[in-house]
Amino acid sequence: MLEGCRWFKTGLDESRPREMFSALPILHVTAINKKKTGDDRNSYDCPVYKYPRRTDKYLIFRVKLPCESDPHMWKLRGVALLCAI
Repeated sequence: MLEGCRWFKTGLDESRPREMFSALPILHVTAINKKKTGDDRNSYDCPVYKYPRRTDKYLIFRVKLPCESDPHMWKLRGVALLCAI
């Protein structure tokens, strides 16, 4: 579940009114070398948590999600992915 925004076609978008959580398409996760990553100007480094309580204890990994607006805006809004409902 995506918390704080919604997924719209190709990237992050404003959430609908009175909607805190929204669905996200399936993510296929794999490890890559950090040196081989591409341009990160238009991608938000989204944290993925095991439980809704956001602490370092429950942080699993981070995933880069594309966004058309400033990635810093999504960080200020507290956008995160949750594995538990």
